[in-house]
Amino acid sequence: MKTNDTEKLLSPHAFNPNIHGLRGLAVLFVFFFHSYVVTLSAGATVPPHFLWLDKLFACFNAGVDIFFMISGYLIMASLIRIYPVLLFLVTFLFLIAPHLHYKWTAGLTPGELFAHYISNILLLPGVFPLPRILGTAWTLSYEFCFYFFSAAVYVFWKNKRGLSYLLLYIALPLFLYFYPVMIGFAAGTSAYFVINRDWQLPLFLRKIKPFLLYQSDYLAAIALLVYIVLLSLNSDTHFTGTVFYAGQASDWLNLFSSQPVQGNHQQWLVYFATLFGAVFFIQATINKRRLAGFLQNRYLQYVGTISYSVYMWHWPLFSAMKMIVGKLLIDKLHFSFFITYSIFTFAVLCTTLVIAHLSNVFLEKKVGRYLKQKFKA
Repeated sequence: MKTNDTEKLLSPHAFNPNIHGLRGLAVLFVFFFHSYVVTLSAGATVPPHFLWLDKLFACFNAGVDIFFMISGYLIMASLIRIYPVLLFLVTFLFLIAPHLHYKWTAGLTPGELFAHYISNILLLPGVFPLPRILGTAWTLSYEFCFYFFSAAVYVFWKNKRGLSYLLLYIALPLFLYFYPVMIGFAAGTSAYFVINRDWQLPLFLRKIKPFLLYQSDYLAAIALLVYIVLLSLNSDTHFTGTVFYAGQASDWLNLFSSQPVQGNHQQWLVYFATLFGAVFFIQATINKRRLAGFLQNRYLQYVGTISYSVYMWHWPLFSAMKMIVGKLLIDKLHFSFFITYSIFTFAVLCTTLVIAHLSNVFLEKKVGRYLKQKFKA
């Protein structure tokens, strides 16, 4: 029998410090993965004996999938909070892009530029093959798509349950087949039902629930390790100036055209890996042992607080500071890969944290609070 305190902790509407710390860990994973790739694309060369770093840093891209699981578990808790940051950043980039002559914005008429601006603030690029101004925004496109799908299932569940079953058992499998990257949302939502609503689970999940909810730091560590290794095996990571990931190539000099990681190199491996990811996520959500102590340390909690802004701002900052890395650290000073990576990562991380803090205070909290009041009214 759960206590009231435990029920409040596990509720998706209550603050869960474990999930908050996990959000901070996920955004750091993504940050260090991007830092590695941008350092290489700036001209740095990994020594021959360290080429295994490609696979190691590819593991960090699991941070995106962890973000998706958190969104699947919390559903729409962060929707209003994210959008002001996105709107501000996309607007700013569209204002400066034509003057910087970035590839797909160069030569566009004001009308065409405005049409692309509308598509970007509506988060259409990502799910649809449209150019986007902000590379990381593709994940939010999938996130909002998931929110709308969840809302439709909820509405039909009350009035037309047959349509809900149609969405869940026909539309959802087809969607996951064509967009395997969305499997993280399904894993997060499944974790919510395993933890909070077991009577609505399929029979086989009710049978294994005691195993899933058995708190073990070792189980969490093994599940996370298997999860990120399988995702790494699924990637084509050959970072030699140009990024190849899951069969998609992108020039990191172009801020606007990098492709989303679809993970369809071996699609079945994505689904198999996500089973372990879901086990880890459940363990991270309910854990009260050493894993909880790690996730609840004040540094991860702080990064978790500003994680949305870190995620949105770090990409354009990497692109803006990449020129300095290539011309100064590599061409003039001839620093090694490890020194270049360390200096570049530290500089961008410090800049990102400062800007993300300000973005969190003024855009996420103040503008978000204003929007919440408007919606309530």
